[in-house]
Amino acid sequence: MEQHVEAKSEVSQVQKPISKTKFKHYKKLDTEIKVHEIAAAPDYLPLNSTEFIQHFTNMITANEEYDLFEYHKNYIKVMGYANRGLLETCLDYFTQKNENLIVATTPLHHTSWRDGIEKFVKHENIHIIDVNDSLNGLEKFPNIDKCDLVIITHQFGQDFDLNGLDEFKKKTGAIVMEDRVQGGTQEIKFSSPLADITLYSMAMDKRPIALGGAFLYMRKENKEIAEAIIKMIASYPPEPIRKRFIDLLKKIPTYLLYNKKRVTYIFLKTIQMLKLNLLDFTNTYRKKNPGFERNNFTLKPSKGLMKSMSQHYYDYRNMENLYEEKHMLFRSYLSDDIIRRFFPWYRDAGLTPYNTIYVDEKFVKKFLKFMNRSYVCIIWNPTYKMFNFDYPGKEKHQKFHDGIIYLPCLATMSHEEIRYLADRITKFDAIVSK
Repeated sequence: MEQHVEAKSEVSQVQKPISKTKFKHYKKLDTEIKVHEIAAAPDYLPLNSTEFIQHFTNMITANEEYDLFEYHKNYIKVMGYANRGLLETCLDYFTQKNENLIVATTPLHHTSWRDGIEKFVKHENIHIIDVNDSLNGLEKFPNIDKCDLVIITHQFGQDFDLNGLDEFKKKTGAIVMEDRVQGGTQEIKFSSPLADITLYSMAMDKRPIALGGAFLYMRKENKEIAEAIIKMIASYPPEPIRKRFIDLLKKIPTYLLYNKKRVTYIFLKTIQMLKLNLLDFTNTYRKKNPGFERNNFTLKPSKGLMKSMSQHYYDYRNMENLYEEKHMLFRSYLSDDIIRRFFPWYRDAGLTPYNTIYVDEKFVKKFLKFMNRSYVCIIWNPTYKMFNFDYPGKEKHQKFHDGIIYLPCLATMSHEEIRYLADRITKFDAIVSK
């Protein structure tokens, strides 16, 4: 197989988080809260109108053939049609080698990963890695001597602390595969030297964004696996141009509703005027969102999609700067006690559009009603899902799963809106603490 080397140099230095003290100065300037509504949705598509249109024109102007792979000094990059498709391709490869694949994995995954794992791995061969009480690190590994694959889904825009993985990997000889779609900075390709395969998405609300597509990195030591994966993707049916066009059209309503504040504002005012239930609408729209891909994951990406992925690969830097700045501003308005109770995982800045909060299960309904009365757009856990079988310790993970709620995305919010959202959380904490 011919080797290709990327022309652009890779940045190896990890960006330093923005100092929290930068925003304390801004906080002191606010004498009172001037904004009492938030025109922001619980999600965000990190691109402008010109870039959105560009993805349409790429379908027409993309004439050259793009390689599905790039060889670098220490890793191989492989491009695919969808993150779920790359996951299933990897699992298909591993189960062809061993139909009784044994997997150790974190308890929560994106819906597509949960479904993909259960599709290829027998329930009795899936062993759960327990996470710590802060929900940001690994705590206890399964007591097994043999494991083929460790699968980790990072959460909340930061990477898990992989404490203990080194010993488990040496003991079992497992390959470590990670989902960094909601992980830390992409200035580093892998969250840890222990990771062998890392998967990313470039779909509708991801970082970076091409309104479709995905890619993975694989260590050079696993070159044989990488080349097999590349051959499998190359053999898939190509993504039809008509399908790409229709998929892009379906994303327009979500782009307008999530990104254009005037549209969001008019929508919220209409909901208020008609006295409709905002919570019901936002949750229903998320479930039926026409812009999300729900089938046909194993396709070969079209030329237009490959061109879009190539053009926008480095856009993650601007996105990370935006997410970090807004996250740290929001965080500066929250007390340490509130952070411990509602955002126990906070360690680094959350590099994700998903502004997630954890509410104790006995207060979830009260929190949903409280925010709904304030006409704040929230969604009850649309992303992270549990496995469909019982296992020891599931109750702990179920409690966490049931308390996850998406707040309005900080990326489109003004300084005053961010402060008002923090005030709503502080007020709710005062109510339930009495």
